[in-house]
Amino acid sequence: MIDRILLARGSFASRRMTTVAVLLVLALALTLSLATPSGASSRFDSSPLPNPAARVYVPAISGSATDPRAFTYHAYLPLLQNQPAPTYECPSSSTALWPEMSPWQSLISGAARSPDLNMNVRGWHLVQEFLGFVQYPYPPDEPPDTQHPLHLSNIADSTAASFVHTYQANDWDWLGCNCAVPRSPSPYPVTMLGLHTTPGQALRIASRNLLVHPAGYTAMVIYADAGQIALKYTWEDRVDTGYLVHLVNLCVDPNLVELYQSLNAAGRDKLPAVTNLSVIGTASGYEVDVIVRDSGSFLDPRSRQDWWQDQPLPASWVR
Repeated sequence: MIDRILLARGSFASRRMTTVAVLLVLALALTLSLATPSGASSRFDSSPLPNPAARVYVPAISGSATDPRAFTYHAYLPLLQNQPAPTYECPSSSTALWPEMSPWQSLISGAARSPDLNMNVRGWHLVQEFLGFVQYPYPPDEPPDTQHPLHLSNIADSTAASFVHTYQANDWDWLGCNCAVPRSPSPYPVTMLGLHTTPGQALRIASRNLLVHPAGYTAMVIYADAGQIALKYTWEDRVDTGYLVHLVNLCVDPNLVELYQSLNAAGRDKLPAVTNLSVIGTASGYEVDVIVRDSGSFLDPRSRQDWWQDQPLPASWVR
């Protein structure tokens, strides 16, 4: 009896579970039919899917889209790379005509190899010294030349603000190795001065109000090549008397170089002559270097009381 009741309950439960299963299958079929649009392929359809349109992502903007303050504008500039400064090529020809003069003495030979004339033979090196006027305590019996001073300002229209580098020219061991040796910084820590220039700028000589020739010449060229010139402010063709000025790192006028070299090869009976207004060359770059010598000695080109007397005293010097 009990077994029959249990069997009857089991049969009823079995039928109820079958009914629930059928209902679940019908519900799933209805859901799929509603999710698939009319005419759409089933997931087993082998036809390719259409390509979706490209998506555009717009960044979120706070504020009204019509408010111009809500937008950030960007300007995209082309990439600029560092380019080397344009180079100035020294002129290969000239229309300048240069006069000649006969030196009172001619004691120079082998000029191109001489460390007294060719500064590339002697050499120099950079030193970190004051870029401005300096003054030295001279003995009372050796005051600066105030009657006929050299004016270095005439070279490149320079002032103390034009000083860009300081150098020390090498000394020369004449009796020993016959070679360049370091120069003592005493009494002059600077014996070569760099003056600011603009490439192609016209360059003149250091001016002086004393002539070396009645024809109006201020200086005589005792050495010249394409990149340097040596100017003597007396009649003697020698370096151990009077003022001698070297200009280095410039484009010397080609006709002046050609004339000097021809006169030098002919025995130096005559040499080129120049005046205060003569344009002896052009700046090859942003600096021309000057050396001043007196009776062969190398002096400090920054000395205001010697070479810059036409310039005003620095305010710190005025008492």
